[in-house]
Amino acid sequence: MCGISGIVALTAAARGRLALAQTAATISGALLHRGPDASGLWSDPQGWVAFAHRRLAIVDLSPRGEQPMRRAGGHQVICFNGEIYNFRSIRAELEAAGIEFQSGSDTEVILAATQAWGIEAALQRMDGAFVFALWDERERVLHLARDRAGEKPLLGAVARGHFLFASELRALLGTGLVSSSLDAEAVRGYLEFGYVPEPLSLVQGVFKLPAGCYTTIRTSEADSTAASARTLMIERARRYWRLPESVAASAGPATSIEDAVQRTDDILATAVREQLDCDVPVGVFLSGGIDSALVASKVRDVASRRVDAFTVKFGEEGFDESDHARQIAQHLGLAHHVLEIPPQELMNSIATEAALTDEPTANASYFPVLAMSRLARQHVTVVLSGDGGDEVFAGYNRYRQLLTLFKYRRSGLSRNIAAGVLQASTVLAGMFGRFERALLSDMPQAQLATVLSRAARFFGPAQAGDAYRATMQLLDDGELAALGLKARRIEGEPWRAAAGPLRAMLAEDFFNYLPGDNLAKVDRASMRASLEARLPLLDRELIEFACTQPDDHLIRGGQSKFLLREVLARHIPRELFERPKMGFTVPVEAWLRGPLRDWSRSLLLDRDACLDAGLEPQGVAAMLSRFDASPAVNARRIWGVAMLLAWQRGVRSGPAVMATRQLENA
Repeated sequence: MCGISGIVALTAAARGRLALAQTAATISGALLHRGPDASGLWSDPQGWVAFAHRRLAIVDLSPRGEQPMRRAGGHQVICFNGEIYNFRSIRAELEAAGIEFQSGSDTEVILAATQAWGIEAALQRMDGAFVFALWDERERVLHLARDRAGEKPLLGAVARGHFLFASELRALLGTGLVSSSLDAEAVRGYLEFGYVPEPLSLVQGVFKLPAGCYTTIRTSEADSTAASARTLMIERARRYWRLPESVAASAGPATSIEDAVQRTDDILATAVREQLDCDVPVGVFLSGGIDSALVASKVRDVASRRVDAFTVKFGEEGFDESDHARQIAQHLGLAHHVLEIPPQELMNSIATEAALTDEPTANASYFPVLAMSRLARQHVTVVLSGDGGDEVFAGYNRYRQLLTLFKYRRSGLSRNIAAGVLQASTVLAGMFGRFERALLSDMPQAQLATVLSRAARFFGPAQAGDAYRATMQLLDDGELAALGLKARRIEGEPWRAAAGPLRAMLAEDFFNYLPGDNLAKVDRASMRASLEARLPLLDRELIEFACTQPDDHLIRGGQSKFLLREVLARHIPRELFERPKMGFTVPVEAWLRGPLRDWSRSLLLDRDACLDAGLEPQGVAAMLSRFDASPAVNARRIWGVAMLLAWQRGVRSGPAVMATRQLENA
């Protein structure tokens, strides 16, 4: 994994306005944590383009793998971040056609493949987690591409007739060419869902290339007006992978659960084998849940060397799965490392890192994942993680819970009655600990209150797809309006083409929540520690196979992620993993009421900070009052607003100061 950056003059008139190599190097300087092993800089002699690269060496550690890279006699230059897991098979195909290679890197394979087959055909052959920029000197065009699920980020902006791109938003801001003014639509989206919805970024004029897409940016000799970043990154983006089309072209569903279990096991074994192919030490993240245990078991089966496993331990009751992880690691024979973070150290880290994240997130698990990444980096350079399994194999509790409720949505009257009852239950659950114990003894109070609150929103909208989106909101429409945020127009929701409520929920999460929240968290936390995270449960073949499975292969007998449970039972005893799903949750409510109380309130009650973020201060104060009255229901909402304000405070410290802090903390 690496950090990439570059700048392209879009018109002849723009050439010479900016020092391209210097600008690319400035952007790259803020990406040191993404690639501490080497740096590279290349600029076009004609003055059209410059690339800069920060390398985290994983495959072919020699100088032959350094970037930016050009093949001998070739007319393309590449700046690449990520891994192509099937690069050896692609290379063999190219060698069979007479193409020779000078290195053992996957970067050179991309260059050869795109030159031999063209950009789209090459992308359709690649499996991996990646983004890359490819400059074609003959055509004088820039190609940008991103992996299918959105594991790796790529952002772009237009300034002074130039297109700038980078792996991180902060790096673009550090140039001084990109304004730090917030995008009101993105702020609303962030507070609506707890993450900045792609392809938006939190800053005006900066956009993310959508997952599974590539775009081609053409330079012009004419003195025409440069296109906007939205046009270049979104409107002109072409999709090289469409999940429904890929599924339709597959072999079809298995005829039985036994066949499905065997096929899943086989595909995952291949994915893990490919992702273990590197020239540096490899470990696994082990939370104690099904996904990480399954990945760890396959790594143990495939790896020919010692496997280190890494776990974070929480002191708070109800949030610690480290003992479960220990038992699984012991059964698999892994070298287990447990990080117990001293509470004060974690609190200090949150206060610092919240201001330095690339974009804010209401997902508080970012901070323990960051701590676990730093622990892992002391031992390995690459980790395999179980992220993505919930979105692909229907693992979240909410799928099972909401499927039960869908049958009660048959009339407007029943929806209104149910919504009222559930709203009242939410208030009670937030006030009385005994209520939740009596209703559902194995669910913590905060989780029960969240479930009931989501269920109340679920019964409001008339359309099933809208109902699911409502359950996923961080702040509802009324709360957003109270903060002075206008309605956001959304078009093309993926659930509209889905068949049935489960498929609608899975589509929504795979195309929106997964890249916007979960994958962004993993990339930012691991890369902050100069650690590469690989996610075998997001293997292309595995995703496409899971989509062919009937609903009862995913959820059966009240159990979510049924198919993966059956695969895991082949490798470890059921008693080690059959228990209520906890997820990688953190005690946000306890933090906000305890050690982070003063810090969070200093942000939330700062009138100028609220106004600077486009929020109505009275609305934020009212939210804080609701948290004090009913903390279990409102903890994550308050957390999300505090993270936004902390991030904004970090940005307002100035691009130069911000970039310096990033380097100091890398």
